[in-house]
Amino acid sequence: MPSRLRVFLATVAGCLLSATPVQAAVEDGALNPGHPQTYVVQPGDTLWGIAGKFLREPWRWRELLEANPGIGSPKQLQVGDRIRILTTGGTAHARVDRHRGVPVVKLSPEVREIPLAGGIPAVPVSVIAPFLTRPYVADKTLLDRAPYVVNFVGEHITGGAGDEVYARGITDPSIGVYEIVRLGKPYEDPDTGELLGYEAAFIAEARMERPADISKLRINEMERETLAGDRLVPLEPLQLEDFLPEPAPQGAAGRILAVLRGVYEIGIYDVVVINRGSSDGLRPGSVYKVFQGGERVQDPIAKEQWRVEWPFPYEEAPVVTWPDSNIRLPLEETGVLMVFRTFDRVSFALVMSAKGVIHVFDRIRPPQA
Repeated sequence: MPSRLRVFLATVAGCLLSATPVQAAVEDGALNPGHPQTYVVQPGDTLWGIAGKFLREPWRWRELLEANPGIGSPKQLQVGDRIRILTTGGTAHARVDRHRGVPVVKLSPEVREIPLAGGIPAVPVSVIAPFLTRPYVADKTLLDRAPYVVNFVGEHITGGAGDEVYARGITDPSIGVYEIVRLGKPYEDPDTGELLGYEAAFIAEARMERPADISKLRINEMERETLAGDRLVPLEPLQLEDFLPEPAPQGAAGRILAVLRGVYEIGIYDVVVINRGSSDGLRPGSVYKVFQGGERVQDPIAKEQWRVEWPFPYEEAPVVTWPDSNIRLPLEETGVLMVFRTFDRVSFALVMSAKGVIHVFDRIRPPQA
């Protein structure tokens, strides 16, 4: 794993762990049937996975965990903590007993002490980390004005790791590292046809060696070969937002636009693009349910049925009516998404659960409050 990615993963994990006190409860019916009465947090656990052991809807964990002394938030859970479910008067809440020492793992014939790890991340950090910095969604007009690769040092016609490239349009010599990106497919709203943005696919990372009218850079990391005409964007540290899952804003229903990384059948832990963003009130942690169906079909029986109403007096013409045979099929829930990165008009979301194969253009709706 590149050193930069290791540092970034540590940063992501840290940003997912700050605390906000909560105090609430859920009705008994919100609990998973057969949920454990107690659970000890294990290495490798995620907050979503722990909540799913107790709740039918894991994003409701804020309502389950009360303000525990020394805990205050599910994001402060640590390996070794014991979670207990308590029920009172038809409601349930959780108590967390902080393990004050270190968890002990018995390995016969000796005992090994393992120090407590930091807080438990909300989701598998390694899954979302590559998508927190790359790829991203771009404004074509702005990207068209960005510096670009014009040629390569030596006799190369493409550039790979270790190769040097020439670039034009760089005006700030103090910027030391750039991402090389390439304009990709457009993201269009499937309902309105409106252009929401473009994919800006990550190609490589390059470090400045000689700023000038024709600058020289060296390619460090790469995912694809660099081509003449690829654009350069200054590499900036991503300001991560602290989050816990919560229902997306009511009224912000939408669609899945695309799936990243070339996956054809969308399943758990795949990353999708949805046609709602920060301008719709979304933020990292917004949760959606995924639905299929809703097509309009003809009722084969109803369309053959008709009724004649004879008016009085009978000299008037009879009224013939047919029942509505054009019906819409109900929506069926197929999965759950959680937004982890937002742009103005679109967002990246992680598939947290899937009852079947999820498809591009499937409908998404906020869970009912």
